[in-house]
Amino acid sequence: MARTVPSRRTRGSIATTCRDTGPEEIALLPDPLPATPPATPPATPPATPPATPPATRPATPPDAVLLDLDGTLADSEPLWSRATAELAARHGAPWDDATDGHRIVGWAIPDIAALLVARGVALPSPVVEEWLNDRVAALMGAEPPWRPGATALLGALVDAGVPTALVTMTYRRLATTVRDAAPPGALAVVVAGDDVRRGKPDPEAYLTAAATLGADPARCVAVEDSLTGVTAALAAGALTYAVQPATVLPAALADHPRVRRVDGLPAVAAALGLSAAGR
Repeated sequence: MARTVPSRRTRGSIATTCRDTGPEEIALLPDPLPATPPATPPATPPATPPATPPATRPATPPDAVLLDLDGTLADSEPLWSRATAELAARHGAPWDDATDGHRIVGWAIPDIAALLVARGVALPSPVVEEWLNDRVAALMGAEPPWRPGATALLGALVDAGVPTALVTMTYRRLATTVRDAAPPGALAVVVAGDDVRRGKPDPEAYLTAAATLGADPARCVAVEDSLTGVTAALAAGALTYAVQPATVLPAALADHPRVRRVDGLPAVAAALGLSAAGR
């Protein structure tokens, strides 16, 4: 959870108490001299709070920034939900867009395929995996549905000389298409779902990305939107920005000292002290 800066108390927020004074003592007190009221000091305009609380900022510049794809850089989760619902409908398997579509957010593709097979899709899991990837690629087209601030953040990281990696459970064929559409120089490393033996929430993908970049995972920043992704990034040792406020994190994660909750990618750029002007 992103730490917040405690707000300054106003004068009225502090209760004051007086010493007990009996009525006899009050009667003996001399009449106060008429006092000239002090000049009213000029009003001081309230300080403008920083756009991003300082507590969200890493103590030192990161060695690398590792970014999730679906739901983080690209608004592609609805495409996966649509493709999954289509395949379930073709095979008469039960599927509810509202509950099941939300449930699979952040899942590794083999796990989605296993769920569909268990629901009654009469295809081998590898065939289901390939079908889903092909269908999402067709729905996405040549230009990814970038999340607000995605290309600006990637470009600013390139300008700042910070290495970046794409860490996704989407398979490499589709992940590299997204990489190719990113600003030049961004996402030099891609770790995809078919590159690892264990998908998120296991930290393997993040550890692989950091190792490929020659970076210490504990000095990396990860950017995620889902519970499974945040879990994986934290397990790898990265400072983790959770950019989807609607994602419910259990208390153990929400209160974790390496979790920063922010609203969207522009807030990540601000937290890292990056300027995305002109991008």
